Amino acid sequence: RRYPPLLDLVRDAFQANKVVATICHGGWVLVSAGILSGRKVTGFVSIKDDLVNAGARYIDRAVVDRKS
Repeated sequence: RRYPPLLDLVRDAFQANKVVATICHGGWVLVSAGILSGRKVTGFVSIKDDLVNAGARYIDRAVVDRKS
């Protein structure tokens, strides 16, 4: 989340409407990339507040897809 080329890669994939997925604390990368506003997400409960504060709608599930 502190490596600018990785954040650029994530932003580029998101803007190209590609699937962007993370596991566990990987949601922090999405927070730092600034791509969570208005999106449904899940992640390890300890980063829930960070995800929500970044504008995401947190869902307590193992996986969140576009249809859920």
